[in-house]
Amino acid sequence: MMQEGKSMLEIINRLDELRKNSLFMFTLSDLNFIVRNKKLSAPAGFIANLLGIKPIMWVDDVGRVIPRDKIRKIERSINHMAETAIAHIGNKDAFIYMVDTSMGFFTDDFKELLANEYGLRDVPVIPVSTVSLANHGPTGVGLGVYYGKVPRIVKYLK
Repeated sequence: MMQEGKSMLEIINRLDELRKNSLFMFTLSDLNFIVRNKKLSAPAGFIANLLGIKPIMWVDDVGRVIPRDKIRKIERSINHMAETAIAHIGNKDAFIYMVDTSMGFFTDDFKELLANEYGLRDVPVIPVSTVSLANHGPTGVGLGVYYGKVPRIVKYLK
């Protein structure tokens, strides 16, 4: 936008619009990293791991990573993320993408679920570092959505 001569105010407004029209969430299969990073107490992490609880983390409106839902079993967490994204989109045009920490543990299952249950085929997978998932560990998978006027970079991800 800067190369197109857009003003800083136009750029800021577009970024605000993108933030308002997006959703990003991820889940973790291993809570040890968030215990080590003191985002979860050791006793709570032990109990959560024992019971198979997998948090669904969201990026909120101001950009913080927050736990939103706690669900037993990673498979249910993945299903919950898909259902949440579909409900959030409604009938709007949207671009859906997955992120994977390059470990690939759940990506194929997630893609299969999106294709078979929701008719979403060829969802692009964007590899990200664990730092990109806010240092939550190497075994995460996420789902992101832009709806409305999507970012221009989308054309390179399809």
